[in-house]
Amino acid sequence: MRVYDINPPYTVWDMSKIHALRQAYVEQMAFIKSMLPAAEWDSPKKVLDYLNNVLEITAESVKIDHLSGFLDQLDHDSFEFDVLNGYIMYLRLKWSVMNYLDCIIRHEINGRVNLRRHQGKWVLPNKRPLSGSPEIKECMVHSEGVLV
Repeated sequence: MRVYDINPPYTVWDMSKIHALRQAYVEQMAFIKSMLPAAEWDSPKKVLDYLNNVLEITAESVKIDHLSGFLDQLDHDSFEFDVLNGYIMYLRLKWSVMNYLDCIIRHEINGRVNLRRHQGKWVLPNKRPLSGSPEIKECMVHSEGVLV
């Protein structure tokens, strides 16, 4: 039997700030992509092929943590470093939009987003923890029943 909280903790967001931040992130993503060499940056398979065939970086995945490990091995003034670093910046913005901003937008009612209990913690409806990003935190007006 599943037990539901009658009054789950929630957060209240300034939705105009959330939408403005989302727009700013999307614009930054477009700018970063325009600075990267021509490639299919939204296709993990094609990115892995590009990394392997063009940059000679043998990566197993396009996860941010995995790719970040290669940055220390590259000359910081190299083409390879610039491309990989740019792609990682792109991924971080994309991750923030998809997993935080879009989730808030999708689940808000008058700016309020109810949290859910997942593995003993209160998280966003998509099971992601509340963001630690200062930009996203600045959009929060109020939280009730949860430490942020």
